[in-house]
Amino acid sequence: MAELGVLQDQPELPTPAPKLDLEQQARELAALEVIREEPEIDDYTPELVDESIDLERLSGADLYEALIEREARGLLTSAQQTKMTYYEASPEFAMLKEHFEEYRLKAALMVSQSTGKQQEQER
Repeated sequence: MAELGVLQDQPELPTPAPKLDLEQQARELAALEVIREEPEIDDYTPELVDESIDLERLSGADLYEALIEREARGLLTSAQQTKMTYYEASPEFAMLKEHFEEYRLKAALMVSQSTGKQQEQER
């Protein structure tokens, strides 16, 4: 066949990878299971921030998250709303917009759950 030129243009096949022993395969499988068991980022539920946090020390995304929590509790001042609006015009916010939308929903859920628990305790 080489005489006909059939094999001349064929690329050389890669050499097969060495076979792993059973112990090596078991270790790699165990490592993959650990990775698979790690929680997804989407499973994160925010804990409501203590109101005593000094908002002046926060900036950027941290400040915006704290303000989202205050907004969910109905404690947002007009000055804080202005800070949120200012941050929403930033490039950082544009990159994290989806995160903040989810954070806002989760914060509202946390507030409604904590309000429901307080009402049950008062009964």
